[in-house]
Amino acid sequence: MVHNNVVSWPSICYINSIMSSQLVIHESLVLAPSWRTSVRDLTLWVHLLMKAESFVECSSPEMRDGIVKYLREGYAHDYISDFLLVGELRTGVHIAQNNQIVSVTPHTLPHVMRVLARQFR
Repeated sequence: MVHNNVVSWPSICYINSIMSSQLVIHESLVLAPSWRTSVRDLTLWVHLLMKAESFVECSSPEMRDGIVKYLREGYAHDYISDFLLVGELRTGVHIAQNNQIVSVTPHTLPHVMRVLARQFR
């Protein structure tokens, strides 16, 4: 459900552009307690089925380096186009943590994919 460019996915998504071919994932949804394999599944799904690029948005260059290393160690970086600093990419579908601890796990992944599928149509 979309209201004023906000997606209700337990209050963690916001949309800058509904018709987009880019997914921007905030660093808080990539690190633990999210599962690296679920993050990879999400970016693979976005790449293959939605024909979109996935980006990870990081708060600092040091955090970006740490996230790149963390995802590469778990072989979860294959379908991530780039690691950006906050604000570098203003268009696209952005997902981020907001007011609660949220993660991308095998349990939450189907719901995340359904919400994103509606946004990429």
